[in-house]
Amino acid sequence: MRILDQNGKELTSDEVDLDKGKLVDETITVHHDAVAAVEEKSHIEVLHTYYEKDEKGEVVKDAQGNPVIFGQDVKTVIDTPGVEAKDAYDEQEAIQRYTPYTAEELDQIQKDKAESAENNNVDEAEKNFIKLMLSSAVTNFSDAQIIDISPIIPAYSNEESYQAGEVVRYANGLWRALQEVKPSDAKAEYTPDKATSLWKRIGEPDKDGIYPWSQPLGATDAYKKGDKVVFNSDVYESEINYNVWKPEVYGWKKIAGSGEATNPPTENEWPEWVQPTDATNAYPKNAKVSHNDKHWVSNVDANVWEPGATGITQWTQA
Repeated sequence: MRILDQNGKELTSDEVDLDKGKLVDETITVHHDAVAAVEEKSHIEVLHTYYEKDEKGEVVKDAQGNPVIFGQDVKTVIDTPGVEAKDAYDEQEAIQRYTPYTAEELDQIQKDKAESAENNNVDEAEKNFIKLMLSSAVTNFSDAQIIDISPIIPAYSNEESYQAGEVVRYANGLWRALQEVKPSDAKAEYTPDKATSLWKRIGEPDKDGIYPWSQPLGATDAYKKGDKVVFNSDVYESEINYNVWKPEVYGWKKIAGSGEATNPPTENEWPEWVQPTDATNAYPKNAKVSHNDKHWVSNVDANVWEPGATGITQWTQA
């Protein structure tokens, strides 16, 4: 696609400075003049001449003494190329128009950049402040309190240093540092789930080694089908992959301590609908809920709409 300036001059990409101007898509009318027909003119050019020879190899001559020509290599040389006649016509061409910013626009852009940088600095400062406060506060939190705030616990990084008592999220669990952990200690074999001398998992497992449920942040740390957790003193097993819901909401079945499935109450098959707050706890396709004394089945993934509300087609009444 061609780039033209405001005067119609064609520009190369190197001549376009997007810090000083903008590109706007346009369609222009390009006029083509009529073309008159031109007859092709040419001549023959001899490249090589072959002469007739006798048995002695000498050139044979005619009665006038001229060599007898046997053949010639020739080529046609175009003197004037022929041109086909064409009528005048117009066509539409999509182009990009480079328009320099006005002084007022440049001033506003600089102002917006400054405000954006300021906001980014504030956001980063807030994150660092929360991280700083959290890292110092969690050392005094009980396991139950840590689990309650699990969504804001930072993920483990092998590039970070951790002080004794700090808590991280890793592999469906929360882990507390038992001593100072340096990046040099963070080798593949020293991740929180393997380095028992450096980390201790939050929450005590039950007699079968099942740990308490922890709120996943998303698909990367969601529970897999078959994972078991302890929630409100009961043991649950995930019935789906990418499970980010609380066991009492969706995607889990309560199991007995022996690991054998119990017969859940009928109402648990259709749990009461709860308004999702974001994509992490939205209902997946085929989810079953109860709402306003009716049963509903989700038609879509990431379903945050209220079943039975006017104009809502994301749920089907069962």
